[in-house]
Amino acid sequence: MSQTAIPSLWGQLYPFETRVLGALMRHLEHLAASRGEGKAKKFATTGLVYCVYPDAFGDLDGLGGQLPRLQGLGVSVLWLLPLLSSPGRDQGFDISDYTQVDARHGGNAALSRLLQAAEPLGIHVIFDIAVNHTSDLHPWFVAARDPGSPFRDYYLWSETGREFSSAPLVFPGLVDSNWTWRPEASAWNFHRFYPFQPDLNYRNPQVAFEMVRILTNWKVFGVNGFRMDAAALLWKEEGTDCDSRPQVHLLLRLFQACLDALGPGSLLLAEANVAPEPLLAYFGDGDECKAAYHFDLMPRFYQTLLDGNPQRLAEARFPDLPADCAWLTFLRLHDEVTLELVPIGERAALAASYTKLPEAAFRNGQAFSGRLFDLFDRNPAKTLLAWSLLFSLPGTPILYYGDEIGMENNGEFYRAEAARTGFADSRFLHRGPWDAGRERQTRDEPESPAGRVHAGLLAMLQIRKAHPELVAARPEVTVQGQRLTSVRSWNGSSLTIVNDLSAGTYSWSVTPEEPGAR
Repeated sequence: MSQTAIPSLWGQLYPFETRVLGALMRHLEHLAASRGEGKAKKFATTGLVYCVYPDAFGDLDGLGGQLPRLQGLGVSVLWLLPLLSSPGRDQGFDISDYTQVDARHGGNAALSRLLQAAEPLGIHVIFDIAVNHTSDLHPWFVAARDPGSPFRDYYLWSETGREFSSAPLVFPGLVDSNWTWRPEASAWNFHRFYPFQPDLNYRNPQVAFEMVRILTNWKVFGVNGFRMDAAALLWKEEGTDCDSRPQVHLLLRLFQACLDALGPGSLLLAEANVAPEPLLAYFGDGDECKAAYHFDLMPRFYQTLLDGNPQRLAEARFPDLPADCAWLTFLRLHDEVTLELVPIGERAALAASYTKLPEAAFRNGQAFSGRLFDLFDRNPAKTLLAWSLLFSLPGTPILYYGDEIGMENNGEFYRAEAARTGFADSRFLHRGPWDAGRERQTRDEPESPAGRVHAGLLAMLQIRKAHPELVAARPEVTVQGQRLTSVRSWNGSSLTIVNDLSAGTYSWSVTPEEPGAR
């Protein structure tokens, strides 16, 4: 998108506002002049995304030591979960300083070292940024508690706490209202997540400018892109559910345009839990987000593994995207397995089947948590079948750290975090540190469950890594009984994956019809 689009987008969001727009344009001009030409990078939209907490291996330097291993897996994008300064009550999604990497992760210097080490390995680095809310310890919010402060309008306040009543609770069962009384501010404060995460007020143009400044400064630092946490919720409008409003798309296009003004190659990743067709709006004409989660696909794997019917996977919709954009697909992420896109009548049975522990229940039966290996009964064959099904479908897959070694639920971490934060958040079960002992087991005991998961997944990933053009090709997916077959073709070669969900065994072989066939 041309830099000339920025004033147009701004004018649609904030008609006749020119003072803050002028400051924004001067900021971009200053960064462009100080940055020079820079390096034009085409962002990786194929390959494999590796999702990891910055402290999973101790700190960012510890994670840097994992880069050769990740390159061996075929990782093209390293997605760092929240790493900016935070009190850590929501594992970094409560940001208190957008300009600094948290000291416990090694600070800005450690991130710089990681970026420099990742570049020659062909690994792009993005990080998670909560653009919808801050920590209540952020200096903006601390100042905003004073009604006379210029920061007051950075957030949403009320005398009654009754506004935006159509906006549903994000965490039912953990939080009982979107409003919290703040005696120190003599007002109710609006939040879609935990009470210590006050929502930003994007009706204030200064807030949009602040976020542009944050994103563009990190681009100049060397970060390749950002996962826009809770992007769909940015704009609040009375009488609506405050989700995916038209202004959200204008804001995201503005952010992308400002990043592109400093050179191509930045990715915005949308977190919007909607069906594939409405999700297309988040790509715009290729000028908004470059990637989005295919949330509709995730629960289909769990339904398929439960009833043995792969037809619902074959029926998953992947509408065509603008050039250089991608569907990101996954079995698990750092969040819960949400059932919001599952037909209402099927949710209870699905949640009951996969809620292995009482503490794994989330959002009053609308979701469940847990490590992938636990969800699939600690059964290596079932776990590997799930991965094979994922790799059989279109999209760029995400590997959540630890799933490559069959890590299990960490009850000790869950209990410690629940006690520390005051919230029994079931997602703590699968957010613990890397299990080095289990990693050793994959090497020393190859026939152990962990060893079998690791070897099987590594074999699949090696095939993907060896044939990037085939992997990038759109597969033809067919179903025959309980068997799902995926065929990708490119330049006279083909890649065929057969997944049999029946209880028995099935042998399959093929004789190449031509020398180039595989």
